[in-house]
Amino acid sequence: MRHSPNTRVVLPRPTAAMLKQFPDAGFQWLLQGTHMLILLLALLRPDLAPLLDLPRASQLSRRAQPDDLRNIENDALYSIPFLPGVPGTHLDVPALVLVEHKALRDPAAPLQALDYLLPTWNRQLPQTHPGDPQAPRFSPAVVLLAYTGKELWPSTPDLHELIVGPPALAPSSSLWQWSHLDLGRLPTHELRRNGTPTAWGLRLTQAEWSDASVYEAAMLETLAGLEAADLARRVEVWRVAWYCVQHLFHRRSDWEYNRLFPVVQQWGQDSKFGFRQGVTTMVRSMAKVREELGEARGEARGEAVMRDALLDLLLGKFGEAAYTMQPSLAQARLDDLAVWIRQAARAQALDEVEIPVPANGTAPSA
Repeated sequence: MRHSPNTRVVLPRPTAAMLKQFPDAGFQWLLQGTHMLILLLALLRPDLAPLLDLPRASQLSRRAQPDDLRNIENDALYSIPFLPGVPGTHLDVPALVLVEHKALRDPAAPLQALDYLLPTWNRQLPQTHPGDPQAPRFSPAVVLLAYTGKELWPSTPDLHELIVGPPALAPSSSLWQWSHLDLGRLPTHELRRNGTPTAWGLRLTQAEWSDASVYEAAMLETLAGLEAADLARRVEVWRVAWYCVQHLFHRRSDWEYNRLFPVVQQWGQDSKFGFRQGVTTMVRSMAKVREELGEARGEARGEAVMRDALLDLLLGKFGEAAYTMQPSLAQARLDDLAVWIRQAARAQALDEVEIPVPANGTAPSA
């Protein structure tokens, strides 16, 4: 069904808290739904996509709690049935596709993938009685890793490559198939050729480490690509537009943000997708985030200055014994520091300043 600009569509609304956590949450924002899954399969595993019934893909829970009570949270794990007639498949055993994003090179990524996949494989154990000959049948798994870091990370070792020992004990094969995408080194024409709104979002991500002129050109190209999308993709376009604003805010300088945010704002107001009300929400949300972050940074700077001033005052009046207060000062908030400075100015002895002393606190040795 095609949506006209006047069709009522519930658009996703990022919260101020999510915006402030963009380094961790930004890629999660793009991973919602199956648009990123389909894009990564097209880029990394075009051989696999024709085997899967992608419209029936379901995203599994991100959280799992194994026996040791650790909280495990993947980026996105999908269960996808195979299309009828694919050789070697079973109708009741879907494929597992794990999508992971890394902003830094992570040698533990293969072990993390095992953590994420094991809970699902455990749930596929047959509910059998003693002596039942039924054997477990586990889903085949594929890991799609999108890497957006600046340093070169051309490939990811598989888990069996990290296991060392004599050849007789070497693992014979991988538990899953691993596909690695170094986004910064992906030819840009691959994303242009795909042409989906999500692909344009990754096009901007590619420019994260570029200079201002290259980033601005990528932003303008991305907005033009979004505007060229089909009206049926309205929600996906809005999601990527939000991602662009977040990326600009969190990954570029204040100068670039002040220069380019009005460009995105004007694009939204003029867009064929009818985002005028959404742009108002965007402007208000970003203004709120800037205000809250400014207050937090100002408070943090004030706390640091007051901690240093208080420690200097205590050392000047009471000598090295004041060093015992450092752990408490490090955790103190602005209101407590202000009270303690007033107390220290009047105090004749260190214990007259009501700073809680940590257990076994001692002054550092000279």
